[in-house]
Amino acid sequence: MTIVVAGENRLAKDNLISSILENSEINAMSLDNLEDVVAAADSMDADTLVLLDYEMGAAIETLYELRSRLNGRLWVALYSAPGNPDEAMRCLNLGYDGYLPRTMPASAIVCAIQLMMRGERFVPSITIDGSPRMFGERTRSLSALSPRQSEILSLVATGASNKHIARALLVEEVTVKSHVKAIFRKLGVRTRTEAARYMLTGAERLRPQQALF
Repeated sequence: MTIVVAGENRLAKDNLISSILENSEINAMSLDNLEDVVAAADSMDADTLVLLDYEMGAAIETLYELRSRLNGRLWVALYSAPGNPDEAMRCLNLGYDGYLPRTMPASAIVCAIQLMMRGERFVPSITIDGSPRMFGERTRSLSALSPRQSEILSLVATGASNKHIARALLVEEVTVKSHVKAIFRKLGVRTRTEAARYMLTGAERLRPQQALF
């Protein structure tokens, strides 16, 4: 799995790459502009996610050209300054696979990347509907999780199976399974993907911090 981060803001780009490398085993590389991305597309593997800086003015033609090089076997998302509803909607309308605000915690960015590379589109709900009611309900549900359940949910969001989580936490698999069921019940979700998405869209409000880049 490889992430290609393209942008003209070197500090923002380097900080994003550092966050990815520190929180996962994903390979990451840096490119400076859209022309470099298009030129490198032929050498990209099918399991590559390209993150484009929204400020570069990534055009829909660039998205189409990138995907045509690999017959559609390429994920392309935008990263941007703190979430903007207009940017998020434009991202969806243009067909991008995701939109990552810079204020997302590093662990949440990695989880979002994992979701996109499993075929899910990711746009934090705060950029679409930032109503206090919605986030109040979401953060209260997440806060209801025990520390162990929160830890397991973070691992679930990376795509880890119950067996792998059990090994990582040095507990029995049946214990993890019990916690996962409790997490689903508290969050009101039915699948691991729904649980991961729920965590990601509420992560920023639960753990507020400065922009990563």
